[in-house]
Amino acid sequence: MAGRQVLDVPPTSIGGSSFCIAVSVRGLDIQKSLESSSTWILDFREEDEKASWFKGLIQATYQASAPPSVNVLSEREGAAASYSILTTTNPKAADIVISGAVVETKLFIYGKVGDTIVVKQDESLILEVVADGGKV
Repeated sequence: MAGRQVLDVPPTSIGGSSFCIAVSVRGLDIQKSLESSSTWILDFREEDEKASWFKGLIQATYQASAPPSVNVLSEREGAAASYSILTTTNPKAADIVISGAVVETKLFIYGKVGDTIVVKQDESLILEVVADGGKV
């Protein structure tokens, strides 16, 4: 979510739906955001869901722009992490539905190899997976 912005989408822009928000690259106005292929447009069933997700996504953009409080290579720094979960009133309803196409997805898995006695270890690529052309 770093470098992203969350926008309230007017009903006239998305087929009359009053419960839409957009997640786009920071710095674009609403019209350019809606025209961008990298923008996520989320349509909700009711105002409460929209407000909950809007608040959560705004918090995520602020958290992503802050320096990390966790060093992934060693011990945890600072206070304990806090996580909040967005919930809906209907447990059988989907929280979010994303429709689109995956252009390309890459997954890289690295491991440490080397001499454990001298404690000189280097990272080495173990597996690289590339997937493309999927439908979400």
